[in-house]
This record gives sequence, structure tokens and C-alpha cells, in this order.
Amino acid sequence: MPAFNHIKRNNTIETLDRIFVKDYTVDIEIGAFQSEVGCKQKVKFNVILEVTKNPAILDDNVDKILSYETILEAIWSELNSKRFNLLETLAEHVAGRCLMEEKAERVVVKIEKLDKIKGSLGIEISRDKNSLEKSGYQVLGQKDLKRKKGLILVHLTSSLISSESIESWLKVFKNSEKPVVISLDPLDSINFENICSEVQTEVILLSMAQNAVLFDNLFSMVSIVRNKAELESTIKIGRIAVLSPTKIIEESVSTAPSVNMNAKDLAIQLAEEISATRVIFIGDPRLDDCNDFGHKHLQVDHLTTKEWMKF
Repeated sequence: MPAFNHIKRNNTIETLDRIFVKDYTVDIEIGAFQSEVGCKQKVKFNVILEVTKNPAILDDNVDKILSYETILEAIWSELNSKRFNLLETLAEHVAGRCLMEEKAERVVVKIEKLDKIKGSLGIEISRDKNSLEKSGYQVLGQKDLKRKKGLILVHLTSSLISSESIESWLKVFKNSEKPVVISLDPLDSINFENICSEVQTEVILLSMAQNAVLFDNLFSMVSIVRNKAELESTIKIGRIAVLSPTKIIEESVSTAPSVNMNAKDLAIQLAEEISATRVIFIGDPRLDDCNDFGHKHLQVDHLTTKEWMKF
């Protein structure tokens, strides 16, 4: 399949990297003819997405690169959005959604029907960022894309974790139309008064991570996540994510954690890092002391342990 391998910018030639999905075959209903209505047929996708070279790959950190999962998500977002009559329209939509990514420059999308003839028949298109305006898509950064999903971070205090209400809350989270991510208070067993202020934040993070491991072990409907890639995967399969926050905070690209941050401060920073639109602090007493956080992207709310009906 043909693809580009460079781009001219500011009178210099930049080499592009390629991520791809090859020979990805699915059974879907597609087609404009009456014989194609109400029945599924095999369709094969080949997609090459060309992205700006990322020096962060040397860090060997999955959270810092544009993953091939981006292509799979583009395919399934479009397939789940409606029934398509034409491969051409589907290809255009997949291309447009791929190019919404900040680092994406060009894309080649090839889609084939496999059941019509002994070989295959289909469409192959090449599009670049200039195609976006015509297609009705717009370039969105990763944080913008996640915020469009309405991600909610709920911070559970020790009073809720140990209460009889926790099962009711988890059922509410499971049935939420918007994805819910949980952060937890540190373990009660640690006496932070005896810990040097210079390492207090680090100890709190480690204790929050320990609590996440215990919480994951206690409740079958949650899955522990330690980085943003795991978070994305957990959300996609519809499970409740509970954050083990150490790595996410340590690799924060927005703000380095202060040495004197408490669990509530860290919850707000976690919300920023995962691009949540809303933070809810749940516990007794109501945590209204968190009203001082002034983040333009975040709605901050406070509920008691018995107020799950207000979620």
C-alpha cells in the first residue's frame, strides 16, 4: 500500500513515522443493495497513519506515543456510530477521525469486501490534515478527545471505602453513562505526622497505590490501572478503573507534585492528568474544603456517603 514518508515544514523536510493496522478483518453489515441489508459480510481494513517523529519513544513509555490503538478506536467509533452504505464513506470517516489526533499528519485507508468475489473489492484513499476542514472534523489534542467523553474522577475517602454504602456506589459508577475513574485516600494505618515533609507526598502516593491494590482485590467490578494506556483500555471495555497514581503523577507533564500535597490535592492533579471534566469527592463529612481549586476544565463537587442518588 502506498504511503508518504516525509513532510515539508518551514522549508525543511521532516521524516514521519508510521503506525499501522494490517489485514484487520471484521464482520459488519454494510452496503447499499437490498441483498446486503440485514446480513453481515467480511470487511478487511488496512490503515497506515503517518505521525510526526516523537523523541519520547526513547523513554520507552507507552503514555507518550500515539498508539496503533488510535486506529482501531477510529474504526470502531465509526462502525458503532451508524450503518454505512458505502465503503467510500466509511473510509472517509475513519481517515478523518485518525487525523483528529494532534501528531497525525497523513493517513492511507484501504477497505475491502471479501465475500463478493474470489478476491476482494474495495476503496483506498489518502488524506492529510488539509482534508479535515472539508470532512467536518477538527484537530483535537489527546486531552480534548478525552474531555469530549466526559471522564469523571471520583475520590473516595476512607469513610466511604469502609462503609456499607460502597457497593451501592460501585453499582452507580458501573451504570454511569460517562466513564468513571476512582482515586482513593491513603491507608489509615500511616501516621503522617511522623514523616518528614520532604517525602510526605511520595509516601501518600505510595499509600494511595497500596490502597488501590487492596480495593482491586476486594471488588470484582473494578480494575487497577497504573498508567494512561491501561486507563484507556479499561474504559474501552466498560470497566471501572481504580488508579494506582504513582507513575501517572511522577510522569506528569503539567505540574510537578509539590512536597506538601495531600490526597485531595493529588486527586485534582490526577484529574488534570487524565483529562477528566469533573471531580467528585465522596465521604463524611462533606469535603467542602476543596472548593478553592480553580481549574477551568474541572467541575468539582462534594457528596456524602449516602448521596449516591445525586450522582
